[in-house]
Amino acid sequence: MNEFFPPIRQAVHRTTDLRWTTLFTMLLAGSALVWGCRSATVPPEVEQARSELQLGRPQAAIDRLVGIETAEAYYLRGLALERTKLPDAARDQLRLALEKEPDSLKYQGYARRLALHDGREETADELIALFQKHPSSPHLALCAFYAYQSKSIVFSARGEREKALQSRDDALVALKTSLAQLEALPEYQLELLAFAITFAQGPAAEAIVDKLEPLLKSSRTLAQQRIVAKLLVGKTDDAVRAAWDFYRSENRSESAATLLSTALSRADATPTRDEQFADIIDRFPTNRELLTKHVVYLARSNRLTEAVLEINQAVSRQSDTVNRQMLQYVAIDLPLEAGSPDVAESQLALYRDSLGQETLIRYFEGRIAALRGQHEKALELLGSVVEASRKESGREQSLASEAARWMRLIHNDRVRTQEWQRLSDYVQGRGPLSPPGNTSNQPAKAD
Repeated sequence: MNEFFPPIRQAVHRTTDLRWTTLFTMLLAGSALVWGCRSATVPPEVEQARSELQLGRPQAAIDRLVGIETAEAYYLRGLALERTKLPDAARDQLRLALEKEPDSLKYQGYARRLALHDGREETADELIALFQKHPSSPHLALCAFYAYQSKSIVFSARGEREKALQSRDDALVALKTSLAQLEALPEYQLELLAFAITFAQGPAAEAIVDKLEPLLKSSRTLAQQRIVAKLLVGKTDDAVRAAWDFYRSENRSESAATLLSTALSRADATPTRDEQFADIIDRFPTNRELLTKHVVYLARSNRLTEAVLEINQAVSRQSDTVNRQMLQYVAIDLPLEAGSPDVAESQLALYRDSLGQETLIRYFEGRIAALRGQHEKALELLGSVVEASRKESGREQSLASEAARWMRLIHNDRVRTQEWQRLSDYVQGRGPLSPPGNTSNQPAKAD
């Protein structure tokens, strides 16, 4: 240090320029950080507690912080207390953190997030407003994610569907802001992993898994999340291998079979995977979800006849009314997804009377018509589904959303077909390139 400072001191003595004085002060402050003054202000127990929270051990974090009374210690202790189901005690700790550092955006945001437990709508609005003033803050973004989700739930309960969907979209934007700055949020990484999976943010989920795996080698939950993350990023073969290993490590349990069947149903068929699925079905022959995944796997591997036979046999064996209806839906939807309208029509005829829901029947008829290129008929049938379900909720509303999605796809397909026909006629000299009413001589655009 003695060799480092004299030249600077000499420079200060040579001039009274304020810039040199300022530079000297900044260098002194910087050298203090380099030689460890920071470690004196941030006790090692604080970082140890943060690591415990990163690994999902809140009580261990609390134990690490005994006797530590810095603002960050109060904040981390509050987070740990919340995770041990003590929100009131957590709020007390955040109050102490804010007393020490009232301008901290991180502490302000977390204090408001804790206040969401009170159910006041104003709290969510205040938190969102704070985030909008500081949209790059990863901590505020995560807190705002909770606020937007809270508003989405409130709007849904009121039947304000559009507002609920908008709040959910806003929540996703806030979540992405946090996921983009994972390194700044180690104490939240387990919870961010769960959110990334729920909102299908595959790359972020995989990144968190890769970060946590060396630290949580024996975690069953993380092993399952790793499989889902691989599926989300399209690494299906890796997911199948990991799911098979997990299935065996869990002594071929039903829950592990569910995860394995999900991976297999998205994978290309091979003799080995056929055997793996056979093992699952033999062990759990009455599990509707496993059976559904298996027939999807069969249909995707061009074995639709085999898949339809298996699902029809399952329907005939099923005594539970709800499960039977769900299997009937799969039995009709399966050939539709495989692009086989004739088989779908046969399946619909088989189960029409027992479906007992005219809206659902029209939905299937509309999709069959679409597969046959009968666009006008398909749009009319699916439009009636949307109209009938306009004031409904739950499953009816979901069916209407699916019908609307297929109507958009049909419309776009019809426009593309018309454009290709116009282009073909133009090339062969049978007509203009532009459609009637379009004088730009450019093809019309699909939605």
